[in-house]
Amino acid sequence: MTETESTVPEQPSLAPIYTFARLVTVAGTLMFLALIGIYRVVDAWTHDFYVGVRSLAGALFPMVIGSYLYLFNRDVLQRVGGARNGLGFAAGLSVGILVMVVLQLFARTTLIPIPEVVVAGCFSSLVFAAASTPEHRALSWFYGVMTGLLAYIIFLGFPHLK
Repeated sequence: MTETESTVPEQPSLAPIYTFARLVTVAGTLMFLALIGIYRVVDAWTHDFYVGVRSLAGALFPMVIGSYLYLFNRDVLQRVGGARNGLGFAAGLSVGILVMVVLQLFARTTLIPIPEVVVAGCFSSLVFAAASTPEHRALSWFYGVMTGLLAYIIFLGFPHLK
C-alpha cells in the first residue's frame, strides 16, 4: 500500500440527501405560506364579498411589488438574498416568528388584511430574492423562516385562524 492510498473505505455521496433536504425546506416553506395565505383569502370570501376582495388584494399586493422589483430593480432583492448566511438565517427566523405572531394577533378577519399582506410578503420576498441571487445565496432565509414557523408551532401552537 502506498502513502497516497487511504485505508478508509469510500462513503457514498450524501449529495442526494442534501438536495432532498434543501428541496423539502424550500418547497415546504413556500407551500406552508401559500396554504396559509389561500386559507385566509378563502375564509374572507365566506364572510363577505367586500372582505374577500380586500383579502385578495392584500395577498396580491406584495406579489406585484416583488414582481416589479424583480423586473425593474433587482439589485434590492439581490442585497436581501445575498445576505451572509448567519444574518439571513437570523432574519428569516425572525420573519417566520413574526408571520405566526401576526396570524395570532389578527386571527379574526379585520378591515385591513394585515395577515394576508404579511404572509404574501414573506412568500414573495423568498421567491423573488431567491430568483435574483445566484448560487443558492438566499437559502439561509428559507431555513430561517421555516425554523421560525416550526419553532412557534412547537412552543406556542398553531395560531387560531378562526
